[in-house]
Amino acid sequence: MANFTYYVAMLDYGRRGREAIVDPNESRQNIIDKVKSGEIDRDKLIFIHEVTMGNLPVDVTEDVLAAAGTAELEAREQYRNWRWDHERDHHKNLVVL
Repeated sequence: MANFTYYVAMLDYGRRGREAIVDPNESRQNIIDKVKSGEIDRDKLIFIHEVTMGNLPVDVTEDVLAAAGTAELEAREQYRNWRWDHERDHHKNLVVL
């Protein structure tokens, strides 16, 4: 059985909510191209997960941003702040990452 891999890009629109972009036909390069072109807005990007059948999701946000050439300090800092909040929320709810 072949490994089935897809990517999930989560965007945050503030009070309007969040959107998960999931397309099983998208390759890693397609996701990188969408970040480069702005189709996936890096300012609204929360995370990009790589999901492979039978495994837990892997956070590939930093790698994709770096490959897209958009890994500027501001974008990384925004992501780190979100990640810290995310981990703190899990800790408050006694979920171990």
